[in-house]
Amino acid sequence: MKQATVSGYLSLTFIVLFVSSVQDAGAQQKNETSDKCFYEVRSVLLKKGIKQLEKPDMEKVREYCERGEVERATSYVMNIKAGTTQECTRGLNNHIKMNGLNIGKDLYSRAYDKCRTGDLQNAIALLGGETTEADPAPAEIVSFAASSSNVKKGNPVTLSWHTINANTVMLGIKGTSNFQSVEATGSKTITPDKTSTYVLMAGQSTKKGPAAMTSKGLQVNVSYDPVIGKLFASPSTLRKGQKSELSWQVYAADEVTLDGIPVPHIGEKNVSPNRSTTYTLKAWTGDKLIQELVRVSVSPYQQPRLSHPFYQLELCREIDKSGESFRCMSPDGPFWNGDKIFVIARFRNLASGQHKVNRIIHNSGVFGDRNWTEYHQEESNFRNSTSDGVVSFEIPSMVNGVLKLEIIMDDKKSNTSVIEYCVECPGHDEW
Repeated sequence: MKQATVSGYLSLTFIVLFVSSVQDAGAQQKNETSDKCFYEVRSVLLKKGIKQLEKPDMEKVREYCERGEVERATSYVMNIKAGTTQECTRGLNNHIKMNGLNIGKDLYSRAYDKCRTGDLQNAIALLGGETTEADPAPAEIVSFAASSSNVKKGNPVTLSWHTINANTVMLGIKGTSNFQSVEATGSKTITPDKTSTYVLMAGQSTKKGPAAMTSKGLQVNVSYDPVIGKLFASPSTLRKGQKSELSWQVYAADEVTLDGIPVPHIGEKNVSPNRSTTYTLKAWTGDKLIQELVRVSVSPYQQPRLSHPFYQLELCREIDKSGESFRCMSPDGPFWNGDKIFVIARFRNLASGQHKVNRIIHNSGVFGDRNWTEYHQEESNFRNSTSDGVVSFEIPSMVNGVLKLEIIMDDKKSNTSVIEYCVECPGHDEW
């Protein structure tokens, strides 16, 4: 009798689907309560004019009826708003698809409950409160470049970049905390004062928090104009055959030359010119050239003739006595009227004790014909406590022309050292 009654409604689309499930359930459970439930639900549906249930509703009704919960099943279908459930469901699914949402089964079921009454607004609002966003596409730095990777200090350079899938982009200098937010795609003009590596970082932040950042580094090399820190000649005045040491220090240069020959940035070189010579130090950085000159003057007089115990004689206008040994501040002339002239005599292997030094000055006239005439003589004593040492004397400059100084140790003619010099001699300006 029940089978016949069911068959009377087979013309309805819903009943075809629904009764099929009822028969399956009846085959499994011969339960009068569940059968009654199915018929009560069917009656409610027919009264509401609902021909077909959505799959989630069919499953819910089956669940209630199989448990014999007739009232819950009929109450459930009575709340379905005829003709609007399907439209609401389509709107809900479109919202999920368009916003790329990942919705859990339980959350979707609760939202669908809203659609049973056609309440699409509340269904979507429910998702908005507990949505799990789809994983965003990873941020990518497509390009990061500088208008020039080599610039001079004080010159501007433009950094430019292009990123995709990034809503957080930072630009800063490696090794510092000075990072600033910048546009996802943009440029920035900077004036670096030293070589630095600039870092661009990009990421895609979500409601869960910041995503992993990707980064790229870009080094900008900053060059400086070259600087010549020093250029010296020691001594700056020579006698023929003597040597002078040229020393220099150059910074921030690509190339350094001394008289056209490449040399290190910091170095020294011994020279022994036959005549007064000017040396030229040049330094380049790119097209920037600087240079300095140093002159080594060569006097027309030969090296001193030395004998025991002296191994070096120097003539000076000024002596520095601040160190352990005397230092000649203005060596070997040329000398002019009014100059103080000092002689520095360095000795070695000299017996300790008291010693006498005779100093005899000879004059040969302004033109130096080497016909010597003695015009001054003096002597002094000093005590020596070490085998090696130095003594210094001031000598008079009361006459012009070529002069010869003889230094005799302990009245021994064999211990005579000689040095020639000149006061107010022609050609001094050419030294």
